[in-house]
Amino acid sequence: MKILKLSLLTLFVGSLAITGCKKDESTANNGSPVPELNTVLGSLLANAPQAESFQLNAQFPTPIRTANGARYVFNNNSFLMPDGSIATGMIDVQITEHFSNSDLLLAGMPTISNGEQLVTGGQFLVEAFKNGQQLSASPQYNLNAEIPTDEPDTNMDLFIGEPNLDGTVNWMEANQGNLNVTEVFEEGDSSWYCSQLCGSIPMSAGSTLTISYTGSMSESSTMHSMSYEGLGDYDYIEDMTGFTPITLTATTDDVIYICINDFNVDGWQGAFLTLDVDGETAIITIDSDECEPMPFGYYYNLNTNHLGWINCDYQGWAGLTQDSFMIADLPADYECDDLVAYVVYPDFDGLGYSSCDGVSITSMSMPSNTNAVLCSVALIDDTYYSAFATATVNGETAVTLNYSETSIAEFEAFINGL
Repeated sequence: MKILKLSLLTLFVGSLAITGCKKDESTANNGSPVPELNTVLGSLLANAPQAESFQLNAQFPTPIRTANGARYVFNNNSFLMPDGSIATGMIDVQITEHFSNSDLLLAGMPTISNGEQLVTGGQFLVEAFKNGQQLSASPQYNLNAEIPTDEPDTNMDLFIGEPNLDGTVNWMEANQGNLNVTEVFEEGDSSWYCSQLCGSIPMSAGSTLTISYTGSMSESSTMHSMSYEGLGDYDYIEDMTGFTPITLTATTDDVIYICINDFNVDGWQGAFLTLDVDGETAIITIDSDECEPMPFGYYYNLNTNHLGWINCDYQGWAGLTQDSFMIADLPADYECDDLVAYVVYPDFDGLGYSSCDGVSITSMSMPSNTNAVLCSVALIDDTYYSAFATATVNGETAVTLNYSETSIAEFEAFINGL
């Protein structure tokens, strides 16, 4: 008999910078221009958040928690090799997150959908690799993510990213409805979904599968449930207390999918699901040592079959006339190729773009009475200079950019303080 110990899959519920872009006249931007990558933007990218890398078993992937506190959970067998076969064994999953305005700015990633400004709750990129080859999503691919937020906004929706030629992203609404907001309470305040482990088992005709269960309960503080589908059968067992072994027989070649779930209030309890296929045994374990609770707070809960750029967003200016913009004269001795410029909004999270025509810097269009800050960084003789102009924008609003020597850290701190 071969014993396989499977790891836990835990599920918690709950730039556009314009450079060298020529304009006929100093009017507001009404679309998303495509800039060339200049020296300044390339330098800023080196200071942008970098991808975190995680090694997972492609068939039974464990959950990912990033340094920012976000959690990502994939279905088993979610990835395809370049030749179209299911990826097996260990793979590398890379997550890049932009959760602050300074993250967005340094990465050159305005939150724009077809030229329209988005209010954002965070954007992230999911990529997977095996032996240096990039993987694609399989038909079984699904991602559940919990994105932390200090101030939950029930207007948030799911957007997916379509890369532009310049490395930025045009965000397209996924039309899945508003995202759920999960609150993780202090321990003992409320019962909440702890974890889920799913697996798939290929079955050949004539083979048998026996499912047996051992679990420990403590005054109903933990309840395990199980579901399985395949072999022409489906069942959901809401409470595994008193569960007796099940034997299923495959009449044809098939695959059975099994999930075991854990609900918890007070503390973690162990559950062991034994799967025996013609003498080959796997043990699926939900264990206190493997189930790690999330930090207390609020999370956007999203579910998607998209692999790539993903964003929590909504169109904050939908239905409003956008006929106002900021314009600043380009200081003497400064050229478009020396700088980048963006728009930050003190009243919400999101990053807007601007353009430079060699004479002036012009922001994107926005509704009247919008509070906005035109932010610019220049790189001259290996020294950074920054400038900020704040205004309540009405029509063509003239502002002044006074550049002063700065560091990237000082620039980030100012942006995040807005």
